[in-house]
Amino acid sequence: MKFVIIEDELPAYKHLSAHLKTIDATAFIYPQLPSVAEAVMFLNEQKSYDLVFADIHLQDGDSFELLHNYPVKAPIVFTTAFDNYMTNAFELNSIDYLLKPVDLFKLKKTLEKYEEFKSYFLSKKPTSLIGARERIIVKRGNDFQLLPVADIVYLFTENKLVFAVDKEKRKYLCNETNLTELVAHLDEATFYRANRKYVVHMKHLEKFHSDERSRIVIIMAISPEEPIVVSQENAAGFRRWVGQE
Repeated sequence: MKFVIIEDELPAYKHLSAHLKTIDATAFIYPQLPSVAEAVMFLNEQKSYDLVFADIHLQDGDSFELLHNYPVKAPIVFTTAFDNYMTNAFELNSIDYLLKPVDLFKLKKTLEKYEEFKSYFLSKKPTSLIGARERIIVKRGNDFQLLPVADIVYLFTENKLVFAVDKEKRKYLCNETNLTELVAHLDEATFYRANRKYVVHMKHLEKFHSDERSRIVIIMAISPEEPIVVSQENAAGFRRWVGQE
């Protein structure tokens, strides 16, 4: 595997590199990237790599801003001495969040997680990536899981994050940070984009009715506190989706 380490502290870079070599003696580790400027130069060169480890605070900025502007071509693992940046980290599709100094056992678990995700996506046929995904990657607590889409009651977005609620009322943080991108990978006959915030699963739709403004109010088997409303303009499309028209 090829690793990129964006880290401004040389001891931390050496510590992480040594752990990676302990786990995989054949690992290739690019030279230290201690600043935003050097990381930008590296990313612009379009080199091949499998996994990026990024410290959050760098010499001349932070890696959140860097990776917002220069999206990487591989999964990201954020490393930091603090634990209060987790939400920001998962907005950037990171697969893990490790506290420094990085623990060897936890690093092994992170690499195992990476291999599981890689195997999952490589095993999917190309056609299944559009409109037919059977599972999505979600996070609950410190663990990533593959959640069957059949168990999802609804999806929603909040504070630039995407969440799924399952039939057991459990709430998960989705790996995707854009609801539109996630919906593009789901079966449109099964999932319906009710509005900008909510996507509902037909199997878990309990009932619906029109309000005084000719909008559709959806009631799910498990519903959020606020109503899920389809606008008057999209009401006919919803009725076609459920087979009423």
